[in-house]
Amino acid sequence: DLVEREQQLKRKQDRIQDLNRLLAAAQERLEARVSELTGSENAPQDEVLPIELRKGLVAGLEEEEQLRNQEFQETDRLRRDLLKVYQKQLDLVQEVSKLTRQLPQQKPAEY
Repeated sequence: DLVEREQQLKRKQDRIQDLNRLLAAAQERLEARVSELTGSENAPQDEVLPIELRKGLVAGLEEEEQLRNQEFQETDRLRRDLLKVYQKQLDLVQEVSKLTRQLPQQKPAEY
């Protein structure tokens, strides 16, 4: 009975050691994933590397989003400018048509 209890205790201790090893491995993987997202303190900081390698995926996404927003704003500004130019062109066409109608009409030449 005592031998059996010692064996059970040994199995439980072995199981606890296994669980502790699994926990340590899981914590390492979690830390690796978090550093991928937020950047690692020992990540290379060479400016030629993409920001997601230097500062993490979150910072990379934020920078890309800022660039995208700037491009959207520039595109919107250009679109509005184009609409103004187009409207000005239409106004000029109407003005030329109006002035053309005000010109004296020529009589057809008689032969």
